[in-house]
Amino acid sequence: MKTIKITSALLAFAAGLTFMACGSPEKKVDNAEDKVEKEKEDLQEAKEDLKEVKQDAKQDSVADYNKFKADAEEQLKQNEQKIAELWAKKSKESTTKAERDNYKKRIDVLEKRNKELKAKLARQDDAAKRIKWSQFKEEFNHDMDELDKSIKDFTKDNEKK
Repeated sequence: MKTIKITSALLAFAAGLTFMACGSPEKKVDNAEDKVEKEKEDLQEAKEDLKEVKQDAKQDSVADYNKFKADAEEQLKQNEQKIAELWAKKSKESTTKAERDNYKKRIDVLEKRNKELKAKLARQDDAAKRIKWSQFKEEFNHDMDELDKSIKDFTKDNEKK
């Protein structure tokens, strides 16, 4: 009889431990469903935040490009004016034919480079998706600086003569 009481007590104790450890299956399912719903909501919020960040970055990039383009167009116009001044200066100076031909060739080179940069800037609108913006900007600025330096050097060279 003692064995039956001990066995019954152990079985009751084991059943109680199992019930307490597992909890009610319905409660676990409800908790899991709540967690899944919460994770879905968090994922949706993260997707919306990512969309906003992408949109902001795109707007910043567009604004940056528009400012850069306006500045570059202004610099190209200034270059055209400087080149026109060089042409005007050429006609005033009385030099030999060889010097005039050399002067004309040098101005032609500057004018051609300025036109190429103008065309490159116009093409960037079409090629924006193919060329990384930062790479284009760096190359264009380098080319623009080189042209500006050439125009300044041209003027200095002629002043020495």
